[in-house]
Amino acid sequence: MSNEPIYNIMLAFVSLVLQRSIDNPIRYWGVGGKPYTAIQTNESAIIAVQRELGDNPLDAVFLVSSEKVETFDAPKTEKYGMLTHINFLKKRLIEADERLSGKLHSIRYYDGLDNIDESLRNVTKIAGQIMDYAQEHPQARIRLYADMTGGFRYNSVMMLTIMQLLQYNGIELGKVLYSDPERQTVFDATSLLGLFNLINGADEFVKFGSVEGLQEYFQTAPKTESLSNLLKAMQRFSDAIKMCRTSLIKDELKTLNVYLKAFKENHGDTLQENLFASIITTLQNEYGPLIQGRATEFDIIRWCTNKGFLQQAMTLCTEWMPPYLVNTKIAYTDDPRVLLFCESEGRRQGRSWQYYFIVNYTDKGGKASKNEADNLTLAEFIKADILAFNSGHKETGELKSSKYPKVVSFCDALAKAGYDFTMLKSRMLSFDEFEKKYAMLGKALRVIHKESQRNASRMRSLQDFCYDIPQENIANRIAELQVQEIYDLFAIPREDYGEGAMAEEVRNEFLSVLDDKWNKHSDRYYSLYKKNCLKSNYRYKEMLECLKEYFQIRVERNQINHANTEDVTSVDEVRSMILTPLEHWASLVAGRSK
Repeated sequence: MSNEPIYNIMLAFVSLVLQRSIDNPIRYWGVGGKPYTAIQTNESAIIAVQRELGDNPLDAVFLVSSEKVETFDAPKTEKYGMLTHINFLKKRLIEADERLSGKLHSIRYYDGLDNIDESLRNVTKIAGQIMDYAQEHPQARIRLYADMTGGFRYNSVMMLTIMQLLQYNGIELGKVLYSDPERQTVFDATSLLGLFNLINGADEFVKFGSVEGLQEYFQTAPKTESLSNLLKAMQRFSDAIKMCRTSLIKDELKTLNVYLKAFKENHGDTLQENLFASIITTLQNEYGPLIQGRATEFDIIRWCTNKGFLQQAMTLCTEWMPPYLVNTKIAYTDDPRVLLFCESEGRRQGRSWQYYFIVNYTDKGGKASKNEADNLTLAEFIKADILAFNSGHKETGELKSSKYPKVVSFCDALAKAGYDFTMLKSRMLSFDEFEKKYAMLGKALRVIHKESQRNASRMRSLQDFCYDIPQENIANRIAELQVQEIYDLFAIPREDYGEGAMAEEVRNEFLSVLDDKWNKHSDRYYSLYKKNCLKSNYRYKEMLECLKEYFQIRVERNQINHANTEDVTSVDEVRSMILTPLEHWASLVAGRSK
């Protein structure tokens, strides 16, 4: 793009030539760096641009003219004689800079106040002629300058509309100028249009999660660190939504909230940052809980659905609904053997253990025999406890490994450190400060960071590692550690290890918990339920209805992913397929908590 030629053009609404201006020309003191004496009000702005552009001057000036400007004579002068208003302006401009000869083009428009609608229809005509010029130079970048000075009383509205249309069609904006005869100054009013671009950019982010408009608005403006951090956080959230990075979306929203607050409290004093700060509250209100750091999975799915991101919404449902079913005990297991098998298989497939449990698990696949259970180590039961705790269906006091203080301390920290972990990821809290508050969680992060570096192609610092890992994934990373690493991390007494397996009394203690556990899927669920591999705090029929609703979303998502043209589901049907289960499940859970 940098090798493309730049064609500079200008747009101006032409004013009438007034006798008083002929009698008393206006001397502008700073027009392109030196004085200029003008009679017609458009002169100073056009000459200012011409001087500023130097060796790459204006290639075309589009002079929007009313019938009076085109056909009526301006006051007679000794120097020019009788000329129409438009020809008076052209003569003055070429006299000031002969390079403008042959580059001044008139565009007629209707300026009657009796039919404003007709006047506004001229917007498309004016913009169309400029676009015709652009199409004559397809290999060039067209840069537009605009003079807001002349014309009739509502020309400013027309000018702003035309500039918006032209920008939308790929015309770049150079400058917007306004000549003030009273102050004898030509003002740079580009920020006026910039305000519209800022509002449009913020509106894009509110409606579509897109940050491109804001990035473009701030591209050439000086930025404070707080604004740069905020724009990067907005971009990361936008990318996470577009790419459906399910493991990052919630953390990116929390980080975005941190940087929003930081910008509101400490933004720069430039016009651009002050304007942006003035609309931040509206932006926050439009996003509601999403951008306030309190977004639930259901909030994010609803937002995607309401914005029309149905593919993303179904993907999020597919990944996030199984943990919700498990965490709320609509359909769950706390059998340590099932937990560990599902964690291992889920990890191998790049899924959560809850997803594997709801979608794939059968009592044939992961049901360990009594002999296999005998070979489970204490470390594996500790991992299962941590996975169960992280899923939300066990308190620390219910953990079979609650006899080990450091396991309890780790789980407590995992539950309480949410805000501070977000601050750590936002680099507003050092790792040492974080570790002072959450010693066991800090220690665990050091261990899994070290483990992650063993076969890594590039080394990452501990701080960078924490920046990348979602909090909800910490427990899964603990489940990947070797047996001895678990014992060392949680300071398990050697006598509890057993000889290659758990000591008999320890194993019996863990196995004393009951084993928790539709066509094809319903039969599988029924089998798991009958064998206590699948549990629910609700009636079996209620659980099965929820599982079927999830199944339908997953099937529909897979059909769309594979471009299946059969049994096409309408957008409204997909929307209902997503939102109805959310309301159903939330109502079910809320009813039980009363």
